[in-house]
Amino acid sequence: MTNLKKYLYYRINIIVICIVFHIIYTGIFMLYQENYELVMYAFVLCMLFGCLVMIFDYINFSKKINKLNNMKNSIIYEINDLTLSCDEIENSYINLIKILFEHNCNMIMNNDKKNEESKMYYLMWTHQIKTPIQALRLLVNDCNEDNVDEVYHQIFSIEQYVEMVINYNKIDEISNDLLIKEYDLDCIIKSVIRKFSKLFINSKLKLNYETLDYKILTDDKWFTIVIEQIISNAIKYTNNGSISIYLHNTDLIIEDSGIGINEEDLNRVFENGYTGYNGRYDKKSTGIGLFMCKRIMYKLSHKIRIESKVNQGTKVIIDVSRYNNL
Repeated sequence: MTNLKKYLYYRINIIVICIVFHIIYTGIFMLYQENYELVMYAFVLCMLFGCLVMIFDYINFSKKINKLNNMKNSIIYEINDLTLSCDEIENSYINLIKILFEHNCNMIMNNDKKNEESKMYYLMWTHQIKTPIQALRLLVNDCNEDNVDEVYHQIFSIEQYVEMVINYNKIDEISNDLLIKEYDLDCIIKSVIRKFSKLFINSKLKLNYETLDYKILTDDKWFTIVIEQIISNAIKYTNNGSISIYLHNTDLIIEDSGIGINEEDLNRVFENGYTGYNGRYDKKSTGIGLFMCKRIMYKLSHKIRIESKVNQGTKVIIDVSRYNNL
């Protein structure tokens, strides 16, 4: 009975129109025809035919309603059971539902993937942060002038890991935090060098750097985060030798003489969680740093690429030309 009420409400316009037409048809024929029985006979036939059509239409309507009701609790599995009909408007709704359902499934998959990546990252991060904390505990227990530099190094490592996890959480909303304007590239680089100065000294690495007379259109906060990550990697993977920072045309190049990257790893170093050769060299590597650099550079409209050979060093090349930011 519920379906019948729904059907009558759904087809009320057509039912009213049909009744009005029948009344008009009968009234006209009764005015101009003398054979009253013939008029009523035609009227009854039309009504019977209309009732048969409505019965079949109601059966079809009722089947669809029942099918939709049955699908409510299992729509995830049976969405493709929605079949097209002769009604173009109904077909449009069905296609729209399928598109929205597919979009929703993709969003769920993407969110699941992001959540899984976040879980993996936080798991690795918690293991990473334990190392400098444990080292600090040992150094504090046996504190003397010789370990001051090592204490500083471990504190600096903790700060870096904390900053990395904060930036990793913000990376999806980076567009809301950008302030693009003209900055002095030399000031940005020098601020990073000052931050890493003690690590350069402790690592006994030579820094080759000359003043860069160049204006860059970027966001200084996020651009600085990328430079810090690149220099941190350069120091980490360079046992001896030097790190050079220079400008070639419109490319900012940070070059080290470290362990390098395997050729087969070069195409994947910017993937989330990929560690490759360096990851096997440094067991604490998460493969997150360069992934963040790539994402940030994309948001800032700077191109970044890497050239490297094993045991010959690595070049990180950032295109800082102004046209990339327009």
